[in-house]
Amino acid sequence: TKGLPAIGRRRVDTMELTKGSIMRAYNSDTNQQPIVQVLDVKKMTAKAGSSSDRYRLVISDGEFYQQGMLATQKNHLIESGDLKSFT
Repeated sequence: TKGLPAIGRRRVDTMELTKGSIMRAYNSDTNQQPIVQVLDVKKMTAKAGSSSDRYRLVISDGEFYQQGMLATQKNHLIESGDLKSFT
C-alpha cells in the first residue's frame, strides 16, 4: 500500500462509493476525487513487439460501471497486489 494516498488504502466496504462519479467522469468532470470499486482485473498479454503487459479494469461507483485500460506506468499496483478485484 505504500505510494498510495491514504484514501486508496482504505477498504471499500467501510466507505460509501461516490454514486454517479463514473458518468460525471465520462462527461469530462475532472474536479472530483471519487471513491470507486475495482470489480475485475484482467491481464492482457503483450503483443509481439510490445514490452509491457496491459491490464483491463472494470470499475463501479455503485450506480454505473466502466471498463478501461490501466496505464502501463501503473502496472506495479497490480503486480504488487495493491490493486485487485473487489478493492
